[in-house]
Amino acid sequence: MTKQLNTQDMMTQALAACGELDYKHALPLLEQLAALEIPEACVRLAYMYADGNDDVAKDEALSTIWYSKYFFLLRRQIQEGDAGASYKLASSYQYGNGIQCDEKKAVEFYTLAASKGHSEAQFHLSCLWKYGWCGLKANPEQQMYWLDQAVRLEHPEALYTFGLMYMQDDFDKEQGLRFIRRSAELGFWVAGDYLEMISVSQKNQN
Repeated sequence: MTKQLNTQDMMTQALAACGELDYKHALPLLEQLAALEIPEACVRLAYMYADGNDDVAKDEALSTIWYSKYFFLLRRQIQEGDAGASYKLASSYQYGNGIQCDEKKAVEFYTLAASKGHSEAQFHLSCLWKYGWCGLKANPEQQMYWLDQAVRLEHPEALYTFGLMYMQDDFDKEQGLRFIRRSAELGFWVAGDYLEMISVSQKNQN
């Protein structure tokens, strides 16, 4: 338990230092965490060496090594059933982050993560099917299936999106507002702004 808390604290400090581009302090923390085979530390090291700054020289070879370690650890976690690792690998394939872009594999791993109950993957898949991204042909049925799955797990943006659908054409505004309120309660600021806009509009009408 103590070890877990220590690694969490180290990661928090490392991420804060990275956010300030303070690579001098982030580097030793990330190296210790990477030695413990923590994927997030490996990918942060890859980013660091890819960019470089006054504290850490840019080194594409080291960046590639750390990306390789990151993907190795992700794939091992995927074999162990980790949905979050599947989502991260899918994202890397979609956007070509540290790996060659492969939309087919991106969809494969998004779907794997979504099928294991990863709400972010479910919502992302619904968007892919809606807009026909990642080499997919737009499919409203698949879009709604994955959106519904994400809503059931109370993914904030999915709730907001679902709520807007109810609000359209006066389909069921009260139900729509319930979804949007729940989204706002879960911290999705766009939903909060929408509710504020509705409130102001109602006051102006009165």
